[in-house]
Amino acid sequence: MSALPVDLRVRRLDPRAKLPTYGTDGAAGLDLYALEDVTLTPGRVHKVRTGIALEIPPGYEGQVRPRSGLTSRGVFVELGTVDSDYRGEVGVMMHAYERTQHSEPGFYRSSSTSSGRAKLRERG
Repeated sequence: MSALPVDLRVRRLDPRAKLPTYGTDGAAGLDLYALEDVTLTPGRVHKVRTGIALEIPPGYEGQVRPRSGLTSRGVFVELGTVDSDYRGEVGVMMHAYERTQHSEPGFYRSSSTSSGRAKLRERG
């Protein structure tokens, strides 16, 4: 898969955490994975844990972005920024609209599938 243009270090904070991966050679960012299975309650924002920390180089920022496959099913990832000096756990802020076609009480997010996408961007 594609290599990053800069040195990005990833640290597992929990032994169950799955490290970020590129889904394809042409992927625009790294796939982030939920640490645990999650049920998203419609109308409520959930902080989905990843169990990882990123060491982003100075001069860059990390962005947590939505995945179009989730958005098309009524599940949204809020755009987030990871500063280069932040060393805590990266979270993915997710919510499901009430009109989601998935079973009640909400959308089920498996820890084995991607929950969001991380992208590095030069600050400027």
